[in-house]
Amino acid sequence: FRNPPLTLPRPMTRPVASVGRRPFALLALLLLAGTCFVAQAQVTVKQTPFQVTPIGNAPCLSTAQRTQAAADGFTQSVCTFGVAVLGTAGYPGTNLQWTANFIANIVDKNMDGVADQPALADELARSKLALVCGTTPEEERMSGPNENGNDLFGYAFSCQSWKSGTGSDPAAWDMQGVKAILMEEAFHLVQTAWADVYPADFGFTWGSTVCKETARLQCVKWQHPENTCPTTPPVPVDANGASTAASPLPGGCNEPSCDCVEFYKQAAFLNAGMSHHDDAANPELWLSSLMPTTRTALRAAVSEPFLQLLDSVSKGQIVSTVSGDSYSVSSNSSNSSNSSESSSNSSNNSNSSESSSNSSNNSNSSESS
Repeated sequence: FRNPPLTLPRPMTRPVASVGRRPFALLALLLLAGTCFVAQAQVTVKQTPFQVTPIGNAPCLSTAQRTQAAADGFTQSVCTFGVAVLGTAGYPGTNLQWTANFIANIVDKNMDGVADQPALADELARSKLALVCGTTPEEERMSGPNENGNDLFGYAFSCQSWKSGTGSDPAAWDMQGVKAILMEEAFHLVQTAWADVYPADFGFTWGSTVCKETARLQCVKWQHPENTCPTTPPVPVDANGASTAASPLPGGCNEPSCDCVEFYKQAAFLNAGMSHHDDAANPELWLSSLMPTTRTALRAAVSEPFLQLLDSVSKGQIVSTVSGDSYSVSSNSSNSSNSSESSSNSSNNSNSSESSSNSSNNSNSSESS
């Protein structure tokens, strides 16, 4: 986040100041009456190699980054494949571990302790990505460039777990809601790296595969609630089955780094079978009012090139349910869990305090709820 302080109640984040990303308004679904919440302080983590460490000992942060994070009020950290998951003093440590597991299960699907796509691991470390977790919007803020004009953190995503409850006490949060929010924010973080590693497919331009599909389904099977369709959706389609609504639409989430990113997150989760409509045990996902609600319906709605991308294991895509409940490096692997945390972090540690980033930390984006 950037100073001056964010203006509430618009606490959502952007990964790059010049490239806006606006995560969906989970708040509308998750803010129930406070008496409905089950008193449970933190999510359950069955297995993890990722340890919660004091911010001053975070293995994936440079000395300068640790100093800045501490000054911003973060006291604890978990590192996973070059990504720092930071928490304030009152934030449950197991939530940090759950988020680290979720990222690891995307990056290292065969659980051998090594990223399945080395280029992705390199980008995660190079970009100095972080998830910042607090019990209030105010706690999830980070300073801007240091005195030399360098960004010590490239992108910082807000965890926003507090949206699952009515206050700052984690004991009053709905844990399924916490999982749904953490999954979205962690996935958006990985999307940022995919966009750099595979720009033709995931890049933040209307010419990328993801954005072409977003435009093809615009106001037909997809609409971000901050954007306005030309007529009441669904709009007519042309002879090729593509939307007649021109992208970008008018609205607050019409840039590729917001509209396309939000569309792809929903499509990827649906394709992986992570919808609560497919399995009631899944956390309840916020879906566009036009979006298919099941894996089968999603696959019937999208184009063949886009379907191939969704199913592209070679590009690290998720093709089955991903969770943060458990991550464990296989016992027959020669790689330790610590090496998976630190091997991709060397460039982060050595360069983070010296080299400037071309990107800015997240700033607020608006909510539709």
